[in-house]
Amino acid sequence: MNISWLSFFVSALFWKSSAAEYVPGSPLSQVVALDEASLEAALKDTANPIWFLKFYAPWCGHCKKMAPVLDRVAPQLEGKMAIGKIDCTVEKSLCKKYQVRGYPTLKYSIDGSMMDYSGGREDDALLNFAKKLSGPVLTTVKNYEQAMQFAATETNE
Repeated sequence: MNISWLSFFVSALFWKSSAAEYVPGSPLSQVVALDEASLEAALKDTANPIWFLKFYAPWCGHCKKMAPVLDRVAPQLEGKMAIGKIDCTVEKSLCKKYQVRGYPTLKYSIDGSMMDYSGGREDDALLNFAKKLSGPVLTTVKNYEQAMQFAATETNE
């Protein structure tokens, strides 16, 4: 094994997702670490009405695998959906409150209402999910051609 592969393997093994500190009042472009107090404030933050939340344990392999995905999509979601992570080894009562039974548990919140997320864990799946949640509720279709175009592009996402 050459040195560059060894370096990559070691760095991947100990890779930690960076997390910004939550500051209310402006759209977020980074994953933020949340605790009980900051989560309650975040869910009421009008600058970030939609949240994607990862409840995790630091030792969880699937959680570690998802961390770089969230770090990559967070800047692309600024103003659409904020991303937060909650360490269940520290925030035990919070994880119990939201019925976390395995890691990672993925949830999303719209205007403070918490729901389970069951979609994909890849970049595209999360970006499409955010697009759907943050987009208009209704799309005006004025004719048959627009309806067919809408059906072809929007229903497959």
